[in-house]
Amino acid sequence: MKHIFLILGVLLSVSQIFGQKPINSLRLNIKGEAQAYQFTDQKQSLNYLLVNDRVNASVYKLNAKMQVEDSIHQAKLDSKYNKFTGSIIENDQPVLFWSTKNSSAIISQKFDFKDRKYYTHEFDLNLKKEKVLCQFTALNQFYIFTLIDDSSLIKAYKFTDSKTVTPQLINLSTYRFFDRDYQKQNLDQVLKYSFALEKAGYEPFELEQIDLSSPNPISLTSNKKKFYIENNILTITLDHNANYTDLIRIDLTNNSTEQLHITKPLIKSESIFELNSNSFLHQNHLVQLKTSTKKLFLTIKDLKGDVIAEYSSNNNEEMSFINGKPTVQKNNKTGSIKNIERTAAFLRQIKYNKMAVTCYPEQDGYNIIFGAIEPRTNDVDIALAGSFGLTGSFLYLAFNSMSTNPMAKKLQAFSEARSISATVLTDKDFKAIPGTIKSTVYQNIYAFLSTKEIKSKAETLFQFQQKTYLGYYDTKINQYNFFEFE
Repeated sequence: MKHIFLILGVLLSVSQIFGQKPINSLRLNIKGEAQAYQFTDQKQSLNYLLVNDRVNASVYKLNAKMQVEDSIHQAKLDSKYNKFTGSIIENDQPVLFWSTKNSSAIISQKFDFKDRKYYTHEFDLNLKKEKVLCQFTALNQFYIFTLIDDSSLIKAYKFTDSKTVTPQLINLSTYRFFDRDYQKQNLDQVLKYSFALEKAGYEPFELEQIDLSSPNPISLTSNKKKFYIENNILTITLDHNANYTDLIRIDLTNNSTEQLHITKPLIKSESIFELNSNSFLHQNHLVQLKTSTKKLFLTIKDLKGDVIAEYSSNNNEEMSFINGKPTVQKNNKTGSIKNIERTAAFLRQIKYNKMAVTCYPEQDGYNIIFGAIEPRTNDVDIALAGSFGLTGSFLYLAFNSMSTNPMAKKLQAFSEARSISATVLTDKDFKAIPGTIKSTVYQNIYAFLSTKEIKSKAETLFQFQQKTYLGYYDTKINQYNFFEFE
C-alpha cells in the first residue's frame, strides 16, 4: 500500500508539471497486450471504455466523473476483425463496428446494459469492385463511403443500427476532375496515384479524416486528400493539382452534392512538377499553401474563392509575417529543434517533402502552421515505435488500429520523426499579429506519457464536455488512470 501511495504521489507531481489533474482510477487486471477504445453518449453524459486484452472484451459504463456504473465482460471477437471503425448509440445502448483489414466484412458489437446481454451481427459488403474512401460516424449513424472502380460513383453504406445497413449511390459523373496535366479524368483515375502509394506501403488510399474540435499537427494534414464533417456536411478536399483545390461537398441528410474549384496563386514555372501545394479547411475558410523553390504563397479564402488574407515571400527575403524563425524538429523523443536561418533553405526543404498546412483557433484569432514532413515508410514507423517503448507502441497502434479515433491519430502524428515548419499568429480576420506560440494539448500529453515514471498500455484519448482526457493502464499497480488536460 505504501508503494502504491508513492507511485500515485509521483503521478500527481508529474501531472502538475504539465498542468494536468487526475480524475479517477479503476482497479483492473488486464491480461497481456491490450488496446482500449473510448466512445461517448453525449445525450446521457456517459462514456464507455472498451478494453480488449489477450482473452476478454470488457466494456465499462462511466459517468461524467469517470466512475464505473456498470460493466459487461465477453470473449473477444474473431481476430480477423482487427480494425475499430466507428460507434453509435442504439436505444441508449452502445454499438461498436469492427472491420477486416480490407473492410469487406463488418461486424457490429452491441453491449446491452438493460438486459445484461451481448450481441453481434456480421455484414458482408462484398467490395470486389470498390475501394474504401472513408469511414466515420455522423448523425448517430455509421458510414462507409466507397468509390466504384474506374468511375466517379460513390457508394454510401449507412448503418442505422446494429443490424441494418442501407447502400446509397452518389453520382459525381457530371463533375469535372483533372490530373496534373489538366487531362480530364474520373474521380477514380485522379486518385489512382494514391492507390499506387497504398500498394507500395507509403500512404493509405483512404481519405484522411480531419477533426476540427482540437488542433491538428501538420504531420496529419500532409495528405493531399482529406475529409471534414461539419454541420452534417461531408467535405472532401483534393490538392493533387498544384493550381487549385477541388472540394466535393455532400449533405449527409439528403445526399445532395456540389463541387467547388478554388484556385491557388500563380507561380511562374517551367513545369508543374516544380510546384508543390496543399490546403486546410477550417469553418468555411480554406487555407492554401503553394511553393516553388523560389516563391511561397499562404492564402486564406472563403468558399466563393474570395481572398480574405494573403502572405507571400521569395527565397531572397525573410518571411516577415511569421512568428519567430522556421524550425526543423528532428524528433520529439529528444526534442531537438534547429532554426532555419534562410528562407531559401526553408522553401527547398518543404518543396521536396510532404507539404502541409494547418489552422486552429487561438484566443481571439488563429494559429496557422505550415511546412512539411519527411515521408515515412511502414518500416520506419515500426522502428520509431520500438524506439519509444510502450508509449511509442501506442502511438504506432493509434495510427494503424484506431483509425476512427481522430484524437489518437493526432497524438501519434505529433511523434513524427522530422518536421519543417513555420507559424503565423493572426487575429479573427486572419491579419498577422505578434505573439507567443503555445504548445498544444497533444504536445503536453505526449510529454506526459514520455516521462520515465509512467509504464503504460491500453491508452486512449478522447474529448468530453469540451475537455480532453487521457486514459491509460498503469502496469506497475494494475490501475487504469484518467487524467484531464485543458
